[in-house]
Amino acid sequence: DEMLAHLLSAEAEQAKSLLPALAAYHPGEIAKRLESVFRQSRDLRSRSRAVWAMGELAGRRGLAFMIETASSQEQNLRRLSASALGKIHDAIAAEDDDLQRQLDRARDALEKLCRDRALQVRQYAEKSLRKWKEKN
Repeated sequence: DEMLAHLLSAEAEQAKSLLPALAAYHPGEIAKRLESVFRQSRDLRSRSRAVWAMGELAGRRGLAFMIETASSQEQNLRRLSASALGKIHDAIAAEDDDLQRQLDRARDALEKLCRDRALQVRQYAEKSLRKWKEKN
């Protein structure tokens, strides 16, 4: 919380330098805390910084918040939301690409297990592949 408070009050360059350390924390926790700061603060700078940081750190966990702040009365919050939504899109696309590669590897592993020498292993692998194919 101390580092997050520092991020919200620091000058722009110093705030950027704090991002790598904050990225080590779970994005869901970061998103929850930034949204809390945003809702509790009346200071436009803190609110703006919370929106900016959400785009930098929260990924898909900040999506609903960004959609909401995109309709703010404050021009700067809308501008930061627009930028953050683009960053969140990029983060989600990268996550989805990585997830798809992992799913492809998982399917390959199941197909290999369908040829396993143990009958029960083959049966479970075939059952899993059927579920897989039903959803795709």
